[in-house]
Amino acid sequence: MKYKQRDFYFVRDRLPLCWTETKVETQKVQESSLDEIRESLDAFVSSLQLSYPDQSDFMLDLSLAFRSCHDKAILNLANLERSHLEVGDPELKMLDVSLSTSSIGFLSAEEVKDGTTIRMTIALDSVEAHVNILMSVVDSRISSDPENKGYWIRCRFLSEQRTAIDAIMAHITLRQSERLLKD
Repeated sequence: MKYKQRDFYFVRDRLPLCWTETKVETQKVQESSLDEIRESLDAFVSSLQLSYPDQSDFMLDLSLAFRSCHDKAILNLANLERSHLEVGDPELKMLDVSLSTSSIGFLSAEEVKDGTTIRMTIALDSVEAHVNILMSVVDSRISSDPENKGYWIRCRFLSEQRTAIDAIMAHITLRQSERLLKD
C-alpha cells in the first residue's frame, strides 16, 4: 500500500485574497537562471547517486531536487525579492480556501492551466499580515459543486519564500487552536 504524505498544518478557511498570473521578465534573467539550474542539478544527481543505491529512493529524491531547482528558477524569472509581507491592501475578495503550509486550493471563475505561475496576496488577519506568495498551479478542474460553479484550482507554493510560509503556518496554527477550543 502506498502512503501519501499530507501536511499536518492544514485548514479550511474563508480568507480575503486576490491573484494574478505572472510573466517572465527578461531573456537575460532566464539564461542565468537556467545556468544555475544546470549546475544545481549536476550537484544533486552526483550526490544522490552516491547516497542511494536503491533506485526508487533515488528517483524520489531526484524528483524533489528537480522541483527545488525549478522553483528557484521561477522565483528568479519573476524577479521576486524578499518582500513577501506588505502593508498595502489591494482589492481582496473573500474566498473559501483549503490552505496548508505547502499549497492552497480555491474556487475561480476563470480556468487556469496546469503549470501556470501565479502571485497571490492573502490577508491573514489572525497574524496581522498581508502575504504575497508565488505558486504554481498543479490542478485545475471544473467544480463538481452545483452551487459553486467555476474551477477548483490547486496550487503549490514555490520554495524559497520562508517569510510568507511562516506567516501562513502561524495563521493555520491559530485557526486549528481556535477550532480545538470550540470543540
